[in-house]
Amino acid sequence: MNSADRQPHAFIQHPPAVRVRLCVAADQDIPGMDVLAHGRGGVCVPSPLGYQPGTPLQVRVSLDGTEMRYHGLVLWRRAGPGAFELGLGFATDEGAYRARLIEQLCHIEAYRQRAAARGEELDFEVAAARWIARYSGGFPQIGGCRSQLPTDQRNHP
Repeated sequence: MNSADRQPHAFIQHPPAVRVRLCVAADQDIPGMDVLAHGRGGVCVPSPLGYQPGTPLQVRVSLDGTEMRYHGLVLWRRAGPGAFELGLGFATDEGAYRARLIEQLCHIEAYRQRAAARGEELDFEVAAARWIARYSGGFPQIGGCRSQLPTDQRNHP
């Protein structure tokens, strides 16, 4: 059993300091996901719109002029003051891994912004090294739901 298997699956909270854009991903077919029983964690993102569970979304973030994207499926939504929180899940471990990496970059950028607000200007590489040393060990592991299916069912919708 590796360390990723020992950590509980949870939802990564997208940092409020980093703007996120959501688009319905009508061309994304995510067969085999059980919206109600997905237990492999995911990403929690803010949204002005209350997308219904089962809606496939593309998440876009821009860091230092570079736009990064990942796809997820709305598993749940919570109404908040003036907005919603959406819990996104992923069909495959590869999709979850991509989302986790992008979210780590978002957290590093938020860390860099907090340092700047305290008067400490950090370039991204220095901020990344500090964030990784302090926080990466507790960053949630997430996975795709189809990774739990028997091998002969993974490639068949």
